[in-house]
Amino acid sequence: MKYLFLLDFDKTIIDFDSYTRIVLLCTKPHKKIIFLLLSILHKLKLIDNFKLKFLVNSYVFNFLDKKNRSAISEAIKMIVKDQEKLNFIDQLPQNSEIIIVSATYGFIVKEFISKYKLYREEIKVLGNDFDFYPGYLKGRAVKQLTFENNLILSNYINVVSYSDSMSDKTFLEVANIFYLVKKGKIIDDFKS
Repeated sequence: MKYLFLLDFDKTIIDFDSYTRIVLLCTKPHKKIIFLLLSILHKLKLIDNFKLKFLVNSYVFNFLDKKNRSAISEAIKMIVKDQEKLNFIDQLPQNSEIIIVSATYGFIVKEFISKYKLYREEIKVLGNDFDFYPGYLKGRAVKQLTFENNLILSNYINVVSYSDSMSDKTFLEVANIFYLVKKGKIIDDFKS
């Protein structure tokens, strides 16, 4: 049987929100206040994920500006030094298809994977891709785009998903088996 393992990144493979950590490590104090205010608006559901990332990139820290790549890289090094990786990914069968799906930018997820030495040939990363234009955000979460079009799933008999949240509809809808993960440990499983 052909298995596909779909893994959420933040709070599943790693035990924190990578985007938030990087913003807080890379920005000046006055910009951190702006970020915290935007985060509160997001928590209160007054702005969605797209709007949050657009505003952060516009006014706090531009992740897509190539000049900021070295600061992001340094932040990731600091994070990896202080934070252990969660180890269940090492227990997945060798030579199985593994796709890490994240709302975080793909290049950031790839760098974390590299620093944590999680890299296996069969791991693919689908990170969020946004195109920014002055005052306008074009694009949708790679999660939505991928699963809406069934670009990947049609090749597999069994899809096994891992996520930190039961509200992660993307992972629940496509999985034959869904594992709920907290602090690197599988706490519950659901079969379709």
